[in-house]
Amino acid sequence: MNCSDNMISNAKKFIKLLKNRSGSPLVEETVLLGIALFAFVTVLMIVLQLIGYAKGKFQGLEDWLW
Repeated sequence: MNCSDNMISNAKKFIKLLKNRSGSPLVEETVLLGIALFAFVTVLMIVLQLIGYAKGKFQGLEDWLW
């Protein structure tokens, strides 16, 4: 048995161990809420940066027009 066969065997054992485990519904919901909160904050930050960028451009345009 060479090194790659041993690594594949260990990987299969590890995957089998993971498949037999399941998290509680509370843990799963907490992880999903955390991911959703992270996504929401990321989108909010992008929108606020775009608003600031647009305000700056309009401010420059206003100064240029008057």
